[in-house]
Amino acid sequence: MLKTLRNPPKTILTTAYREFALEGFDLGVIDYLLKPITFDRFFKAIERYLNTSNHAAPELLSSLEAQFVYLKSGHKYFKVDTRAILYAESLKDYVNVHTREKMITSKYKISDLQQELEGNGFLGIHRS
Repeated sequence: MLKTLRNPPKTILTTAYREFALEGFDLGVIDYLLKPITFDRFFKAIERYLNTSNHAAPELLSSLEAQFVYLKSGHKYFKVDTRAILYAESLKDYVNVHTREKMITSKYKISDLQQELEGNGFLGIHRS
């Protein structure tokens, strides 16, 4: 598909097939991730994307208004600044929200959290 586009988007390919990596880079992809993908390797690919795009990560984060999401964990409520959230991961009906300081586990569906964070610089990269 990338071959057919005049102005292809910046792309990170994820696959289990090592033999197509060279062809991917010939098409100008930013990175080529082989499964199983570790978080460190994924994070490097995202950094590479941010370094090649029109904005750097700190500029993107500082341009966002302060907005908060409220998470209940146990008997406590946490007011979390969306700019502090690094990523969230699904655990069925629960979600782990990883911030710069801590991880919060809350009874929250990932789809609901994704809707709440939409428009705040977040994007879903996997169903979970």
